[in-house]
Amino acid sequence: MGQDVSIVFAPGEAAPEQLLEAATRAFAQSPPAHLAILYSRAGPACVKEAIPTFTSASVWADADEGLALFASEVSRLVGKALVITTADHSCVGGWQLFEKGKRGEGAWREGDGYTQCGLEGIERCFGVRLRPTEEERLWFVERFLAHLSGVWVFGTAGSFRPGGSLHPRQIQAIIEFDLPEAELECLLLAG
Repeated sequence: MGQDVSIVFAPGEAAPEQLLEAATRAFAQSPPAHLAILYSRAGPACVKEAIPTFTSASVWADADEGLALFASEVSRLVGKALVITTADHSCVGGWQLFEKGKRGEGAWREGDGYTQCGLEGIERCFGVRLRPTEEERLWFVERFLAHLSGVWVFGTAGSFRPGGSLHPRQIQAIIEFDLPEAELECLLLAG
């Protein structure tokens, strides 16, 4: 099953505190009522071979803007960050480089090949050659949401508190439901 998601990919192991700092700075001018950063250090083996440590993060907010601001702030911390967007339901995808806070090159694809945009962006922006298997080609479209940790950034809802780590049921609820309703859904999922 595919998914629609945007991911900020960065080499190195960004600590939850760094992701929290980047999100806080990115949204300082106009903080959304609720915001969580879901992140993973898992990824396809072909990427792990070329870039042994990396962090992929996704912004979950009740706001329309912010992914580019977050990617810009992450790139200020680590040098380079790559936004990977895949919309499996629309068959579109793309990537955009951010380097030291500035927007760089990018590409967008509709139809055939959109599932490989993440891997193509990693090759282009980090100067590596990947040799993905068929399953690895679909990782950012089909597997990213299965390997997440999280940190709550803004807003309060039930037990969600800024800076607090998220538990697996909370992460599941954030992915499946609106952020203000996620805490209630966590209680229902636990029942």
